[in-house]
Amino acid sequence: MKKIIYIFLFLVFSFSTYGYEYKSNSYREKRDNTKKKWNFQKDGTIQRFEMRHGDTAGFDKTHDGQRVELQTLWNNRTSAGKSYTSSKEIWTAALLKVPEDFPETEFNSERTLNNYIFQLKSTTSLPLWDLNLDKGGTELNMKLQDSKQSCASVKIEKNKWNEIITYSNLKTENDPDINKYFRFWVNGKEIFCKSSFPLAERDKTKKKVRSDGSTISWGLYRPAVSRWLLANNKNHPKNMKLNCPSEKWEVNSCRVGSPFDYEWENKLPTAILFYDKVYVSSKRPGGLNIENLNAGPAYKIDSNQNIKMENTAKFFAIVVRKSDPSIEFRAEDETKGKANVKAMKKCLEKYDDCSIKSSGTTH
Repeated sequence: MKKIIYIFLFLVFSFSTYGYEYKSNSYREKRDNTKKKWNFQKDGTIQRFEMRHGDTAGFDKTHDGQRVELQTLWNNRTSAGKSYTSSKEIWTAALLKVPEDFPETEFNSERTLNNYIFQLKSTTSLPLWDLNLDKGGTELNMKLQDSKQSCASVKIEKNKWNEIITYSNLKTENDPDINKYFRFWVNGKEIFCKSSFPLAERDKTKKKVRSDGSTISWGLYRPAVSRWLLANNKNHPKNMKLNCPSEKWEVNSCRVGSPFDYEWENKLPTAILFYDKVYVSSKRPGGLNIENLNAGPAYKIDSNQNIKMENTAKFFAIVVRKSDPSIEFRAEDETKGKANVKAMKKCLEKYDDCSIKSSGTTH
């Protein structure tokens, strides 16, 4: 506990800078959170999240995951609960600091550990979007999951406060006046996103957004932790029970249901993250100092600027293993063809059932 206090003191006097007017939010811990004393601590506006091997509870305990997340409490809540809002526009702003010893997320060039740090969801299992912390805590990857759109990857620095801003438009039907349903900024720079279609693409998601609204959560959520355990342990426990995809649990393949019930020689590494001045609201935060922000509605973007961003972008490609689409290989290059070849080569070095999942531009 003394160590935690010392870390807080260090962070408080590291003078985080931010380019928006901060207003505090009411929030609660999610029901499925693990609740050990070290999982969540706060000091003023600074929030500390820590996850260790074996920390799991609720649904995650039998479904291969662990989390400690917070959710905003809304005044215009819906029948789905006080953490769900009927607002059609949602802004988030936060400062994120990743410690130097944040664990690696890849094994032999494959991502084996996901760290979801922000999510927008309705009452369906699949998020509308989620922000993943990759490459040992040095890269952010935003995916618009329900609509299968994505944003460019962005590098961040460890031991430094990184400012993250998002804007989401929750309209469920195409609107000719909207050319960006989602926008994303990191440290003042807008990150190129393909978001020209509504965030809710599937019919069941559209229905839930209309009836139940949506919710924002942040913190640390690590799903599919058995992938890391299986990849980093030569000897695997015998007779492990599997859980397979269902309507409530929308995953790509069967997974070890309760991985922490078994003994592992190499245990899941501890992960710690710090947040400061988390802002979640239907209103745009005042004082924003970010790229391409117009005086009008947030989704109005200068078409010339959009073209410029595309012209200066690199290309990326993601290749997956057909028999297990959760295994991904990513590559970037100056042309789409070269990126496809590089990603496919990475996959074929290990597997013979490879397929291109997606490709596009990265800013």
